[in-house]
Amino acid sequence: MKRLIQQPVICHGIGIIGSIILIHSITGWRENLPLTVINSLWIISTAYICTSLTIPKITNYLLVDRKYYILPVLAFVYAVAMALILLFRVEYSREILIYGFSFHLLWMYLSASFRSEYHKIRLSAINNFDYDNFHSKHARLEIKKIEHLDVHNVQGGLVVDLHGELSPETEKFIADCSINNVPVFHSESIREMVEGKVQTRHLSENSVGTLSPNPIYQAFKEHGNR
Repeated sequence: MKRLIQQPVICHGIGIIGSIILIHSITGWRENLPLTVINSLWIISTAYICTSLTIPKITNYLLVDRKYYILPVLAFVYAVAMALILLFRVEYSREILIYGFSFHLLWMYLSASFRSEYHKIRLSAINNFDYDNFHSKHARLEIKKIEHLDVHNVQGGLVVDLHGELSPETEKFIADCSINNVPVFHSESIREMVEGKVQTRHLSENSVGTLSPNPIYQAFKEHGNR
């Protein structure tokens, strides 16, 4: 059972199907559901999908346990959904949205505890710092040396000592990673995170991903490539 839940498709499929079964049991398994119920089923299913896609992006970028972001992200997604409902005057059932939110919250926390081993953070590294001792201090963190300086070979993000010795070729590679929206992490920031010496808020604001490209520049770059 644990192995099945560790598969993202199966896990999220249970989350969506489980909420639909719950709603049907509440409404009495009627064949012809009211429009408010149908709309609400679409809303909670979409909210679940958006949340399940957003949380990994946040937690992998900040290198934090996803359980800490389940409630705020899910609440934000449902708040956006409510704003859209009111804006476009969509008929909905408040009761179903509450049940859907509660079930999704419970299931995401439960499945996250089962999938903790599966969600190991894997990063690539440039060999200008000692990264072997990171693994013993953080069970969910795996850092491997990158063999060839190719952006496509970077897994998850690139870890490098930005204050260490870098060849011109390596500096160009780091710049290419940043331009191609590959997160670049300073090794000292990763070490502090592993040892628990700094807060996640501090990392997200100042240290982690500081070489990520400017979103405006990235938008112009993508538009120019079309």
